[in-house]
Amino acid sequence: MPIYNEARWIDTVLERVLARKEVGQVVAVDDGSTDGSWEKLQASPAKDPRVVVISHKRNRGKGAAIRTALTRLETPLILIQDADLEYDPADYPKLLAPVLNGTAEVVYGSRFTASGSHNPRWHTLGNRLLTWAANRVTGLRLTDEARVT
Repeated sequence: MPIYNEARWIDTVLERVLARKEVGQVVAVDDGSTDGSWEKLQASPAKDPRVVVISHKRNRGKGAAIRTALTRLETPLILIQDADLEYDPADYPKLLAPVLNGTAEVVYGSRFTASGSHNPRWHTLGNRLLTWAANRVTGLRLTDEARVT
């Protein structure tokens, strides 16, 4: 779980993630937060032995936080959960099903296959164009290549 300046979400995200029966371990990496996220993170997981907390002294980016977490994982399946709950832990069974039933080796979530997308129309159009181009180059079938914030 990459974390950068998400102190207000830490308790909520950990509570919701740890409530899922599918979760065997959470590796939370604070990526140089300046809002007290690291301090809050250190206090929160003491209640649950499934949580490992790691700190980057300076912000190195989401990718670096994910790479750091991957070095500490001890479970056969991996879900990357953003600390701001952009992804709903209630969707874990839907994400894991194709891997568990052998129809996929990897599953990517998409903000565009569900109803109720909240992005402005031009964000969605730009993202779909980028996704189409990435799919042409890679031969994949992704539906959400870029995150527009």
